[in-house]
Amino acid sequence: MRFFRRGLAVVLLWPLAFHGPALAQGEDESDFEDEFALLEDQDVVVSAAKHKQKTGFSPAAVIVITRREIEASGALDLLDLFRRYPAVDVYEFDPLYPTAEIRGTYRVMLMIDGREVNLELFVVPFYGMLPIGLDDIERIEIVQGPNSALYGANAVSAVINIVTRAPPNDLRAEARLAAGERGDLRTNVSAGGAIGGLAATASLGFAQADSWMARDSRTKQVIRGNATALIKLPGGGLSLDGGICAASGRMFALVGYLDANGVVLAHAQARLTLGDLSARVYWYGLRTDLDIELLLTYPELDLELGSVPTLFIDGDTTQAEAQYNLRPFEGNLLILGADVRLTRYHSDQFMDPTIWEERAGVYFHDEQRLGDRLLLQAGLRFDWNSRTDWALSPRAAIVYNPAGEHYLRLSGGTAFRKPTIMETSTNFKVDANPAFPEIGDLFEVNGISKEDLANEFLATVELGYHGTMLDKKLRLGADAYMGFTRDLISFTSDVDFQHTPMGPKINVANSKVGYDTVDEDTNSVGMYLSAEYEPLKELKFFCRSDLRYAWLVKQDNKEFRAYPRYIIGLGGRLSMPWGLRVNLVARLVGSTDTWMRNPYSIVLTSIRVKISTRVNVLANIGYRFDFLGGRLELGINLFDPLGARFREEAGVIKDNGENYGGEILGRRIMLTAAFDY
Repeated sequence: MRFFRRGLAVVLLWPLAFHGPALAQGEDESDFEDEFALLEDQDVVVSAAKHKQKTGFSPAAVIVITRREIEASGALDLLDLFRRYPAVDVYEFDPLYPTAEIRGTYRVMLMIDGREVNLELFVVPFYGMLPIGLDDIERIEIVQGPNSALYGANAVSAVINIVTRAPPNDLRAEARLAAGERGDLRTNVSAGGAIGGLAATASLGFAQADSWMARDSRTKQVIRGNATALIKLPGGGLSLDGGICAASGRMFALVGYLDANGVVLAHAQARLTLGDLSARVYWYGLRTDLDIELLLTYPELDLELGSVPTLFIDGDTTQAEAQYNLRPFEGNLLILGADVRLTRYHSDQFMDPTIWEERAGVYFHDEQRLGDRLLLQAGLRFDWNSRTDWALSPRAAIVYNPAGEHYLRLSGGTAFRKPTIMETSTNFKVDANPAFPEIGDLFEVNGISKEDLANEFLATVELGYHGTMLDKKLRLGADAYMGFTRDLISFTSDVDFQHTPMGPKINVANSKVGYDTVDEDTNSVGMYLSAEYEPLKELKFFCRSDLRYAWLVKQDNKEFRAYPRYIIGLGGRLSMPWGLRVNLVARLVGSTDTWMRNPYSIVLTSIRVKISTRVNVLANIGYRFDFLGGRLELGINLFDPLGARFREEAGVIKDNGENYGGEILGRRIMLTAAFDY
């Protein structure tokens, strides 16, 4: 059935692949560059098609957040910024492990300067453990919808590409400090400059926070640093960068609480650009020890079935990739690329201590301009994996520019998520209660992992509009889609206890605790609407909304459960030339039903939880003035200043009064100071 769906998708989209497209490519490179010379940063996107193009001609729905918008927002971190864009549904389990959904799923690829930072071990990227801070970011491009045609596995609901700030041409130094309620402290310092053909920059940051619900309970501590050097070469350049993030704290994940006594993430990367050829090679490493609170108990008798020893895990990923851009004839752009990846994970607590995985992919993206107003785009990628299925991912789009800066888009494509190494290969040892030796077989033999899991599959059809009017003072966007998700993987628990004369025993043959493909095929429709009005450079208003309606269908189409969801954001900012800056955002997030692990034992079935509708406010007030030859800005950042308590993710209060799951968030007031020299 999976191969049939892949084949059907290729048949439907392949005819466009031979009419491929380019973005307004002129007959020579200078004409091409001139086309973008007068465009604003918000009008250009790179990540959607792996080359620079006007946002209106993008083959997918995109959100571009520029450096100017980042600074004006007053946001303190990445997900605090994303809360201002309802297409990104932010939710915080706890301070160390915030995450986000796009189009109803957290299956998102997160990149920094085009380098994937998702770990092969986990589904969700660690947004709270990055080597960079918000002050290091130049722009963010959020490409919504399936993007496996360019990026391969895991580019399912979106690709988020964070572009860091380039080293300055002259000496620059910056420092940031924010401190406030709930033990929240954040700092960042950076400096950079250039000498001849060499430019470099480096930054160092620290963050800590207490649990939202338990004061003086340190659940987050992060130290990070990164450095970048740019070397100019004839016809191109070489970029070298590296970074490290060391974190500790407490996280709530799908299987339960994880106490991270130490998590170290590090990377090193080299990027080379020579004309139309670009290449990169990078290494990404993980060193961690995790205490997993699985709650292996038999609740009826309050018996401890066993425990999981601390997992000491180290992992390394190395990737090499290359891309070449061709212009075979007038109005056509053909992009060819390939990449290979080698991953190794090791833990003495794994039943198979050392796990290897190899990946390889090849792709093309073709664009063809027909006249001045019609652009055809198509692409196809093949991915091979040593542990899971191969995949073929097509994408195609037609973009029409009827007049001025108005663009209409019809597009479609597929994406896949390969099962993680955790889902396929990491059965671990447990210390079994002698009264329940069979718990060892349940975890060590049957295991939480399943080797033969299939790739998750997503296909979408989309309609989009992007336009500007009133001399670009008014920006409008509307993106509607219909999606089909199949072969979803989830954590399931179904343990069969048998009562014997010797007491309760586990029937291992009829029990399962771990990852498996679940019968939860989902169809969905949704729309993202955006209107931004900037009558003056100092004044801006916006209204953004994300509307989704998903329904769960069984293979025989006999089951129907609906999951409506909406997020609406209203706000504006005022930036006076004499130094005052005010930013205010109000968010309305609709209620939703979800499932979470049973709070009393992993051997019990999951429970259904409702997250209530909530309204919260984000505000920032700052004042900037010259100081000691630089610029000093003092401010106050307010999260939910009205103090209404709410959950962003499922959680319950246990019988003993403790919280389990997503924390109950409340008011947070932060004082901020920033100095630029």
